[in-house]
Amino acid sequence: FELAAAGDKISNTYWFDGAVLANYLVSSGNFVHPVSRRPLDRSEMIALDRYVESNKCGKACVVHVFDKKDSSDDNAQNHVAALQLEAAAILNNLFAA
Repeated sequence: FELAAAGDKISNTYWFDGAVLANYLVSSGNFVHPVSRRPLDRSEMIALDRYVESNKCGKACVVHVFDKKDSSDDNAQNHVAALQLEAAAILNNLFAA
């Protein structure tokens, strides 16, 4: 998955495994570029979910967590927490020694 360092196509771009990036963003709830540390925007989350879906890399829920992470609704927070735990478990299984 291609992600520009500065949020435009002119700056350096980095390539990431889309499934790993999606699970990292969901599990951490920290929606920043892994290299440049710039905040990621919703359009990038939409593109990442599309990538995950089109490549059959698992459940596409990055936009959902991005949209609901700061919600004051208990149901939304519980759902986000469940998705974060699931994503963390996937990452642990991928990178367990």
